Amino acid sequence: MENLTRWFEQRISAFLRDTGMSPSELGKRAVGDRSFWGDLRRGRSPRLVTVERILAFMAAWDRDHGSGGSGE
Repeated sequence: MENLTRWFEQRISAFLRDTGMSPSELGKRAVGDRSFWGDLRRGRSPRLVTVERILAFMAAWDRDHGSGGSGE
């Protein structure tokens, strides 16, 4: 599970870096939770449905804005 969590955090970090979006904005837009990223970094274990929503949001953003930020 640790490898999956690390992978997920790396995907989000790359997205934030490449898009310039703030962590709170990503959380608000993707899952309606501005504190999502901070909570994740402090050890929060998100539900699978939440991970899927974040990944889907990043993929849609990349598709719509051409940022390539989610590492795909």
